[in-house]
Amino acid sequence: MNWLGFSLLALGLWGVWGFLDEVATQHLAPQVVYLLTISGHLVVVGYILVGGWGRSPGSPGESAPP
Repeated sequence: MNWLGFSLLALGLWGVWGFLDEVATQHLAPQVVYLLTISGHLVVVGYILVGGWGRSPGSPGESAPP
């Protein structure tokens, strides 16, 4: 998938989260929704820091293609 596909995927997921956030705030306290949001962000950041993101071509320490 190229950069445009990832961008559209991120945009779509952002919209889905916006919708779910609206629904959640109607049924839960705003503080609970905030804590769930932060927890989700921490999971993603942890995944990226552990190395799940992968390396992009041409990143430092990677040899050039032949």
